[in-house]
Amino acid sequence: MSTNSLKKAIDSLQKVKKDLNETLKDQKHVMILLGFNADIDRLINRFAFLSGQEVKPSSNEEFLPVTNFMGEEIKPIKELKPEDITPGDEERQIFINKVDRLYADFDTIEPEGILNAFKIADYQIILRGVAKRAGVDGYEDRGINLTFIEEIGKAIKQKTADELEQKEIEEKINNGSASDGLNSGPAKPLSKWNKAELQAELTKREITYDPEAVNKVLVDIIEKDDELKLGSYINPENK
Repeated sequence: MSTNSLKKAIDSLQKVKKDLNETLKDQKHVMILLGFNADIDRLINRFAFLSGQEVKPSSNEEFLPVTNFMGEEIKPIKELKPEDITPGDEERQIFINKVDRLYADFDTIEPEGILNAFKIADYQIILRGVAKRAGVDGYEDRGINLTFIEEIGKAIKQKTADELEQKEIEEKINNGSASDGLNSGPAKPLSKWNKAELQAELTKREITYDPEAVNKVLVDIIEKDDELKLGSYINPENK
């Protein structure tokens, strides 16, 4: 193989490299995508090695920021601030709605189904939102597995039962009746009850009374029954 021919080949490659860089000086994105400078340098070095010439390191290309791609301006990425990545009211409401739906339907879905549906990281935040609402400890960073999902299900059931019990107590108090010792009937003093209401209350308490008794007598019987029950609630207005 002629050394002179190899040198001519190296000269030709260097000219090609120079011409390409001149031709594509305004198309930096093409140079970045193809990376041809480094490829040509490697080929030149192979010819240099065969011809006994000095092998030079491949060129380190300096790529300036790309400001134009296929005729369209490319704006530099601005520094992100907390407000740039904070969800707006609409996005926040969409997320809350997703949490609400999953929370409501949680006990109707098999744990394995939930696990498969929420393997994707972007969806796991919804599952963690449900866990937070259910009061599960470590909802922020616990691993998404069947144990975690089953614990969420149990917490939802317990919270639902607690909320239902609290609602029933509040309704009884608001209606003037509650379990074990609260006066029943309309939320008004016993002295304002009509005879039918007083008789119904005595019948419910299984207290025998004279059907002909006047209202005041029936009120006295009910109040006496209340006083005999330890821990009973007597509306101050009824005394």
